[in-house]
Amino acid sequence: MWTLNGVCWHQRDEVWTTVDREVPVQITMPLAYQPPGQWIIGLSNTLVATVPSAATIPAGCATRS
Repeated sequence: MWTLNGVCWHQRDEVWTTVDREVPVQITMPLAYQPPGQWIIGLSNTLVATVPSAATIPAGCATRS
């Protein structure tokens, strides 16, 4: 799991899924967009502002900023 700009993401191949939001968000990031985390960071800012955090945060997520 990756914590990027306050959102905890699970990555599997091209698919990134939030694991700490009330409503999970799934994004397919094509391999042509390298490094993918750089693109996900920009999306994380929008998610923090619009999708509330879940009541329970998975243990694998680092402390959020």
